[in-house]
Order: sequence, then structure tokens, then C-alpha cells
Amino acid sequence: MSYAKDPAARYEVSLVDVEYYQKTIKCQWACPVKTDVSGYVNAVADKDYQTGYVMARQPNPFSSVCGRICVAPCEAACRRSDVDVPIQIRALKRFLTERHGVESKGPGSKGIELLLDNAPGNSRTAESVWSLNRTYASLKEANGKKAVAIVGAGAGGLTAAHDLRLMGYRVAVLESFPVLGGALRTAIPEYRLPREVLDGEIQDIVSLGIEVRTNVMLERDFTVADLKREGFNAVLIATGPERSRKHASPREGVYALGDFGQGTIAVIDTIGAGHRAAIALDEFLRKKKARVVKRGWLTPVEPEDYLSFGYDYLEWPGETPPHNRFETPETPGCGHELEEPYPELMGRRQGARCLKCHIQTVFHGEKCIQCNGCVDICPWDCLKMVSLSEIAGDEDMNRVIEAKYGYDLKTFQERGGDVEFLSQGAVMLKDDSVCTRCALCYKRCPTGAITMELFEFAEEIVFEDAPEAELATATAVGGSKP
Repeated sequence: MSYAKDPAARYEVSLVDVEYYQKTIKCQWACPVKTDVSGYVNAVADKDYQTGYVMARQPNPFSSVCGRICVAPCEAACRRSDVDVPIQIRALKRFLTERHGVESKGPGSKGIELLLDNAPGNSRTAESVWSLNRTYASLKEANGKKAVAIVGAGAGGLTAAHDLRLMGYRVAVLESFPVLGGALRTAIPEYRLPREVLDGEIQDIVSLGIEVRTNVMLERDFTVADLKREGFNAVLIATGPERSRKHASPREGVYALGDFGQGTIAVIDTIGAGHRAAIALDEFLRKKKARVVKRGWLTPVEPEDYLSFGYDYLEWPGETPPHNRFETPETPGCGHELEEPYPELMGRRQGARCLKCHIQTVFHGEKCIQCNGCVDICPWDCLKMVSLSEIAGDEDMNRVIEAKYGYDLKTFQERGGDVEFLSQGAVMLKDDSVCTRCALCYKRCPTGAITMELFEFAEEIVFEDAPEAELATATAVGGSKP
């Protein structure tokens, strides 16, 4: 349960469910593509670099790019900032891609067909399942031989192409420039994003069997009608604000990925938009509506299992990666990256600074003897044991209380002064916003009423029949900036 005082001096309490636990992992909840951030950050601390790379890459075909230039909304959400400074999450992603991504020259970037099978629960988000629910062997099926044309080859268009191809569609990308990449290539200097890294990730996407046509411009060299006559069943316009706005037309089965008056948005948001565009097209071409089914589970763990460096992690300061001296174009040697990857030990120490939001403190009321030992030992004052008369909650909470005690919550509130009546039960409240998962409460409990448990979840896609009108709506998202 979580709690906060309401105006009537009662604690506003909510029951926990899968989404509640998901939201407590604030870094992942803030990520536009729902990357398992805490998973790969802790994998760095544990020296499990291949698993960490799988977590970082699974929902993001531009993981090496984002390891260098992402605006990192996950860092803005990181609870470590309540202690000192947030985890350097973007830099830790690069730490992993340097070992297994396209820049590593190793096999990691070639294992797309293995990413879904090897990923743990919190990596199996809807975006990941949707975009990786096929293997190379099934690409030949081509989803009933239906074809999608994508006009524009920026981060959003290429992400959609990646997803749609892995779903089994035949995909062609049409680009007005001689090379692919869009704003990733034209707006970001090489000292932030080396072109060989960008080219490597684009080549990984194209190698799935995507047809590429360059130096062709919409309205100059072809029209949407031409593409339909050629046999494409759907068209995604991903060319930028003006053309996207001009050509979006749900009645023509044309989907748009562009700027609709929102202003430009970050690359990671555009990647998320590419996922959503692919999802919308998949629904449209299947003539079915998709529903996401969530499943969550908890597994008991010992503090030693998730505190790689012991309790010192609370004292460690944040450290940024090493930087090179900036040089002008006139200076010999210009062209190197401004930021270097973390050295191994520094990277592991920074990963270990994570407050482990994926670990949950679980209370087993039937074992509790109400000794208050856990409340007394908590260094953050995030636990509190209160009478049922002191809480407020919604109908779900009311039903739980009535089922357990035979009285509804209102009755407990009205009889707040009746000590004999209230002695029937108490509620243990926990404020997850300040808990550091130090497990001192777990160690103090004399009866085993508290356990530390790893929360994992998986999201599955279920297709249902739906009216065509629900499937013929253009998807409007923003253009990109670094």
C-alpha cells in the first residue's frame, strides 16, 4: 500500500497491483519506449553485460545512438536525485553497447531473433513483444504478403520499418536524400554521434530485408496513389511536419508520423512514435484491435542478491564519464567523440548507486505480531502502522476491508474512538517514494512477516475483432531533435 495524508487527517491508501508496481519503477515508466532501465543499470553493477545489453536493445533499435545523444527522461525521473544526483543512465547504456552493440564489432547486434527469448520480465513490454514477436525464419511469411511503404527514413520511420518487418510485412523505405538517417545524420555533429555508429544501427535494420529507395521525393517522383497502384497495402508518411500534415488522410489508409503543431521532440520520443505507428498499421492491416494483457509476479530475494557492493552505494557520489577536450575544425585531431565511455569499475559503481525500485517490500499480515520493530529501524521513516480508522481509500480498498473484517471502511472511521472494536486489525503503510530497499526492516522482523521480492512483469498482445472505423485513424506524432 502507499499512503499520504488527506484533508480529513486520514491516510489516503491505495492497493497495489501490477501497474502500481510498474509506476514505482519511475525510470522505466518515464521512458517513451519503456526500456527496462533499472534492469540494465543493475546488470552493469552485477557485471552481467550481455543481459544488460539485451534489456537496453530489445525495445530500441537505436540503442547505441541513444547511449550517446538521448535526452534521458529516465534520469529526470530517477529517485536517486532525492538523495544526491540521478544515475547517469544514458552513459550506462553506452557502457553496454560499447561491449555488445554495433560499435563493439562483436556478435551482440546480430542476435535480434534472440532478444525476446532472452529478456527477463521487465523487458517484455508491449512495444518489445510487438516488434520482436517474430524470428528471422518467419520473415518469409510476410504476414499474408501484405506490404507497407514508409516515406522518410529518420529515427521514427526506420523504427516503424524495423517493427513492421519483424512482424512479417514486406517493407520499403523511400527517402529523398542519398542516405538514410534523417535528423540523426543532418542535425547532430559527429563529435556527439559518430557516423559509423549510426550507419551500423541503420544497416542492422535494413538487413532484416527492408527495401530501400533513395533520392526519391514524394510528389516529385511518386505519389501515394502510385504506391497503392504498386501494391502497397498501407503507407506511413514520416517526412517531417509539412508533408506529414498535408498527406495524412485516414480515409486513404495513409498514416502520418510527423509534427502536428507540437514542435520538435526528442529522438527517443520519435522512436516511441515509430513503435506506435507500426502498432497502428498492424492493427489496420489485420483488421483487428489489439489489447495489452499484463501479468506480474514477485520472487523472494536476499539483499545480498541485489546489493552488489553492499550498503556503501548510498554514500557513493555521482560521476560523469570522462570527456575529451573540445577541438575546433581547424585543430588537428578534431572529430573524436567529446564524451568517452565509463571505465569498467566506474561504470559498475555508478550502476550500483541505483535505489532498486524493482525490489518490493512485501508484508505478510498473518505473521505480523505488531511489535513495530520494522517502523523503529527504518532510517527513512517510510513505514507506519495505523488503525483502520485512520485511513481513507477507494471502493476496491473498502471491499478488501469488508471481506476481511465484516465491516466496511466507513464503519471503522466512525468508530475511531472505540478501542475494543478497533483492536481487530491494523494497517501497515509504506511510502515507496522514499524507500531505498535497504532491507533493514526485513532483517529486523522476528517472525518473517516481511520479505524482499523482485517484481517482474510481462505484457502480451491479444487481437480482437473491431469496427473498421476504429482502425482507420491516422497516427500523429512529433518530429525529432537530439
